[in-house]
Amino acid sequence: MREAASNSNRADVEAIPLPADTVDGVISNCVINLSVDKPAVFAETFRVLRPRGRLSVSDVVADGTHSALVRATKPLTGPDRAGLA
Repeated sequence: MREAASNSNRADVEAIPLPADTVDGVISNCVINLSVDKPAVFAETFRVLRPRGRLSVSDVVADGTHSALVRATKPLTGPDRAGLA
């Protein structure tokens, strides 16, 4: 039986610095919505996942119509939104 291990890496979610097919699972908790290139996020995620690897996502989703004020406000995306800039 393989010993369980967990690693945390800080990197751009659109360019994960890991070899392909090397990760058993990816957990994203309110991160994907910060990316301006979501297709790249999912492409990288599935690239690094091993066959039968697992992806768990928890994120913010807007459902419905926004007020005029919200629609007129410049959207915040990327590091600025996360306070990482």
